[in-house]
Amino acid sequence: MAPSDSRPDQLGPLNPGNVVSAGLRLYRDRLKMYLRLSVIANLWLLGGLLAWVLVTVILGGVLSLAGNEVWGFLGGGIGFLIGLVPFFYGLAQFFMLSAVMSRLAFQQLIDQPETATAAQAGTKPKLWDFLKLGLLILLLLVVGYFALGIVATILGLLVGFLTGGILSAVFGSDIGAVIGIVLGGLVGLAVVVIGLIWLVSRLLIAEVPLAVETETRASDGISRSWSLTKTSVLRIQFVVTAAFLITLPLILFSSYIPQLFMLRLEAGSTAYWVLYGINLVVSFLGNMVVMPLWQTIKGVLYYDLRSRREGLDLQLRPSSDY
Repeated sequence: MAPSDSRPDQLGPLNPGNVVSAGLRLYRDRLKMYLRLSVIANLWLLGGLLAWVLVTVILGGVLSLAGNEVWGFLGGGIGFLIGLVPFFYGLAQFFMLSAVMSRLAFQQLIDQPETATAAQAGTKPKLWDFLKLGLLILLLLVVGYFALGIVATILGLLVGFLTGGILSAVFGSDIGAVIGIVLGGLVGLAVVVIGLIWLVSRLLIAEVPLAVETETRASDGISRSWSLTKTSVLRIQFVVTAAFLITLPLILFSSYIPQLFMLRLEAGSTAYWVLYGINLVVSFLGNMVVMPLWQTIKGVLYYDLRSRREGLDLQLRPSSDY
């Protein structure tokens, strides 16, 4: 049975495989709509980035011609700051349209389907909240990474010294030191990897509540994701792994295989830069195709987590106010 044909009380909580298959079905059923939203979102991001670069280069070049290198450097710095305005606007549009895809998937699952226009109208007032949310998540990931790095270093050193000291007494100083260094490094790496997986899982659906729930703001999106994903990190990783394996062939074809051909070319040659440009275009197009699938899966995952933690009476939540 297709998710779009199932009422909320019939669909119920899903297992990880069903979350991914439901996301695929939703994506396939409204393929043109999702692809159109993805193209627009990525063009907003690309346009903002290009505007940032152009403003920086043009203003720096103009002042450099009018004065000297110092003026050029000053102009580049001013252009860099001014260019942040269109870049952040394009980034906000990208985040918002990405969340619109998740909202459309969720609304279809609760039997309240929307058009893309209606979904955008419901999320547009929160445009800058999506930017704030994206920046907050980035900040949390950076802080989390450094915090995990400190913990990993301390634990790695402790394990390394203790293991090395014990084994040195048994097998000799050289063998013990090597084993201690290896074990300490593995422990430190495990702390960072597992910690980041846990943190990303807790923040994975933060944009979906912001897109769906009426009163939710940027910081609320993080707290809602944190609450809904509690005790579900392992299930989320099963979903992420399954989705990654499904999209892997396209990712390899669009992003990595073209780079193999570049290894045969001389760096800096005309052929190298032509192939590099083609690689960028193909990678950009591949991202446009893959992104809606991830966002529909996030919408299904959000539905599933709310079903498990809050029951199935989702129509009574603020999402029905739109």
